[in-house]
Amino acid sequence: MNKYNRVESDIIDVHAHIGWYHPDYMAGTDEDLLLRAEVAGITTTCISSLEAICYPKFADGSDDDLFSGNEVVLKAVEKHDSLLMWVALNPEIERSWPQVEQFLKHPKCLGIKVHPSQHGYAFDKYASEIFRLAQQFNKGILTHSYDDNYCNPNQICPAAKDFPDVSIVMAHIGFSKDRNNRTIHIDVAKKYDLPNVYLDTSSLNICFNGILELAVERLGSLNILFGTDSLQHFPAAIAERVRCALIGDEDKHNILHVNAEKLIKRLLG
Repeated sequence: MNKYNRVESDIIDVHAHIGWYHPDYMAGTDEDLLLRAEVAGITTTCISSLEAICYPKFADGSDDDLFSGNEVVLKAVEKHDSLLMWVALNPEIERSWPQVEQFLKHPKCLGIKVHPSQHGYAFDKYASEIFRLAQQFNKGILTHSYDDNYCNPNQICPAAKDFPDVSIVMAHIGFSKDRNNRTIHIDVAKKYDLPNVYLDTSSLNICFNGILELAVERLGSLNILFGTDSLQHFPAAIAERVRCALIGDEDKHNILHVNAEKLIKRLLG
């Protein structure tokens, strides 16, 4: 007899986006995001701006989408009770730092979102500065991560070790350039075994058989968070992947909402 159950529960999505960047991403407005969240059973969504992360530079070399994208997210979280925010930082742009510092004071801001691969710098180049800023405001960090030379888990975990009181979400379990390297997040998290490092499910590769189950088997479920990368991905698909995973019910609840509830409570003070 099958010992695994499909669970019903509230869901907290720690990693989603709003904004228009490129047709391939199928992004959209806060209303689009909330509609898809409702269908999936997601009750709280933590968003950042897709433009701010993946913005196209204008012909004159300006980066206005970085700043306006964060403003769009701020308006959305102030409009909707079910939305919280991550503020996007590009550490290569000097005037990005003061905007982020201002946003970190907002009562619905969880912390800093960085995307080194998209912005073209190595995570460890600015890691200490980013961690110190998050530490100053008792906030967290959400970073893109996979097996490149910009935000490889092997760059992220050593930095996180030096700031044990700063929580960091290393996004996209299973996401990799090398199809033989899909366990990189699990392997590196296991190697460093840091309580302040979380992984999230915001990768379509989470749907490969065994990836999520392996993460829980090797790491436990207390540092795995539910994330979707919505509106790029259809959140209900990832929600069903976790609800129906071949793991225990307690593990599913931890991933779907319990871990995020504790983390959000800590980051919002």
